[in-house]
Amino acid sequence: MEEQRQYLDEQLRIVCIDDIPRARKVLQELLAERAEISQQISSASSSGSSTALDAAVNSADNYINEVDRTVKECTQVSTEVERCQESAGAMCSKLSSLLDRAQPLLRCQHYLQWVKVLDGICVEISTHHGQGNTASAVDVFHDLLKLQDAARESWLSDAGHLHSCIDSQAQHWRRILEALLTKDFEETLKALHWPFVSGTAQKIEVPTELLSTFRQQLHLMFKLKPFCIDTVQHDDPSYPLELMLQPLRKRFRYHFHSKRQTNDIKKPEWYLTQIRSWITAHASFLKGTIQPLFSECCGNPVPVERLFVRAMISLVTTKLAKDSEQLLAEPSLLSHTIDELLSFISDLGTISPTTATEKQALLVMLEQKDLLTAWLSIEEMLIMEHVEKSLSSPTAWQAHYREVEDIDDTRAPECAEVVMTYAHAVTDRYKLLPSLEPRLLFCRLQVQSVEVFSQSIVKRMEAELGDCTGMMFASLLCAVQYVADVLSEWSEQPFFLSLEERLQEESAADTELSSSKSSPLHTSALPAAMFFASRFASLSLSGSSSKDQQQQQQQQQQSRSVFSHLIIKLNSIKQKMMENMVEAILSEFRLTSKPFVQQKWVAFPPPQDVVVPEVSDAACDLLVSLRHHLRLAEKRLPLALFTPVWINLAKQLDVFVFDKVILCVTLTEGGASQLHFDLMRNLVTLFSICTARPERYFPLVREACYLLTLRPGSAALLRDELLAANKENSSMARLEGSATQSAEKELSKMDVKNLNCRQVADVLARRVDWPQT
Repeated sequence: MEEQRQYLDEQLRIVCIDDIPRARKVLQELLAERAEISQQISSASSSGSSTALDAAVNSADNYINEVDRTVKECTQVSTEVERCQESAGAMCSKLSSLLDRAQPLLRCQHYLQWVKVLDGICVEISTHHGQGNTASAVDVFHDLLKLQDAARESWLSDAGHLHSCIDSQAQHWRRILEALLTKDFEETLKALHWPFVSGTAQKIEVPTELLSTFRQQLHLMFKLKPFCIDTVQHDDPSYPLELMLQPLRKRFRYHFHSKRQTNDIKKPEWYLTQIRSWITAHASFLKGTIQPLFSECCGNPVPVERLFVRAMISLVTTKLAKDSEQLLAEPSLLSHTIDELLSFISDLGTISPTTATEKQALLVMLEQKDLLTAWLSIEEMLIMEHVEKSLSSPTAWQAHYREVEDIDDTRAPECAEVVMTYAHAVTDRYKLLPSLEPRLLFCRLQVQSVEVFSQSIVKRMEAELGDCTGMMFASLLCAVQYVADVLSEWSEQPFFLSLEERLQEESAADTELSSSKSSPLHTSALPAAMFFASRFASLSLSGSSSKDQQQQQQQQQQSRSVFSHLIIKLNSIKQKMMENMVEAILSEFRLTSKPFVQQKWVAFPPPQDVVVPEVSDAACDLLVSLRHHLRLAEKRLPLALFTPVWINLAKQLDVFVFDKVILCVTLTEGGASQLHFDLMRNLVTLFSICTARPERYFPLVREACYLLTLRPGSAALLRDELLAANKENSSMARLEGSATQSAEKELSKMDVKNLNCRQVADVLARRVDWPQT
């Protein structure tokens, strides 16, 4: 009954009232199944197959009887087992207690077996050692090392006394074997004449037998103590290379750490030269002979030459650390030591190609706070001394290469050359430093020194403003140009480009950190980085027009470098100085031009009465003065400065002559011809030393002189057209009227393109001998 209820529950699964119709479907399925079964029974009964049905029923009864018999037998067996367990329980308890008592004895037996194995290995090592068979002793010692590792991994890991015994035996025999191998190895090194302390080693031919002995000893030593490529320190004397280094270290300590005369703190070049000679003397032998043997015996790529150089450099760092306190007390000694050390670091790249990492050890030592601060102070003192000394020299403002002026394209004064040369020497010293902050500190020192020099130039320039065309003013201008050019060249060098890139990265990191309120600003390069950031932020372009400021700011953004603010400031000073020079020449030209303008132009004879044209008397002083200034400027200024000076001068002269000379005189035909001769054939041609076509830079004067020398008929027609155009414009007609277009077309035919109609009319009005309308 329970089975039928469970079946109906699974089939119906009535949860709510909506599931009731499912019962009808289940009822229909059951009725259909019942009908099918009834049909099968009736068909079986009607066909007379009751025999098969009876056979099936009998078979089922047999299976039931068999199951009952099996269950009965299982019950009997279970009862028998329980009875046996009850009888054997006491025996099991007894055996368990016996096993508990035997376990410590078994552990003792196992422990004694390990002790026996250890004793056997030690006896075997001792036997081989007594027989002088070092190779076999090392092989057996290798088994002792395996036993040591196996003891730590077995159930004896808690047996402290056993481990202590094994370790003590391993250390004991290691010391004995190391001493034996060290003695043999040192004898082999003596046979090889190692080390080569007499000078640069020549190519050594090692005998085959000696080479075989050396190889066997290396193999045994590496087997006794395997080499790890990641090992940083190699202070164990059993290490083969360490044994090879011991004689050199001993000699170094003897000569440079004792009270011998060679240990002179004033002569750091002595021990640096000694280290350099040792590296050079042993390089080929290490690379050609020792390196293959080490790689063969060790099984790992042992960098022999690199480890040798590292060991030699460690001698230098140890010596510097010992002498640092005394060096800090003597700035001159520190300066000399740093120079020698930097020279030594530079030489390392030539004598050994595998010293990139080793250089870092020496450079990082120079970046220590005390040494770096003292070094910066020394450099600052020296560079300021050079600035003051160069400025106070009697030849400070004379061209540095005055004896070869023909090939000197900078005209740089001696003081500027000296200051920038020393500043570049500072770069050569500090550019090897690996960290950003020390580099920026030295770069800041360079910038400050150039700023001091620039301020001296500005002060001297202000004192020379009364003589802007003099030699001193030209030298100052050349100095500014030279310093700006040198800084521009530095800005394009890979070193300063990388420095600027890293500075921008640091600035970006500073900005990101400063914008975060959760953490304070902290960066290693902050002080120096802030210095350069303040220079860029507070960049002043006083004295330049707003257009110039925009152009210079755009140029700064496009090519920013650590010297950008200085270059822009120097270019601004240079521009002001060139303007002052041009203004000084123009001022003198204005004074000398007054007699030229005031002479009686109407009194000059007509051109047909003049046999040979001559310069007017009033123009001589003007032309001589202008020619004198052009010649001096060409001689004193480099081409890069002379070109913008004379171009600016020509443009301003063109405007001045047109406004204050041509439009201020009254002329006849003779006067116009003389004016044309004085200006175009003499004034303009003075600039032939600057360009092949000087008239291109005097468009107003050229066109005005052309108009003044027109034939009367052409001038009258042109005047009529200009008069018509003027009337048309006065009557408020269209600006592009027909008369205006006709006048402009006529002027274009005459190649008059820079003067407008009003200016042309004013020029034509200067001719008093033409009929006036």
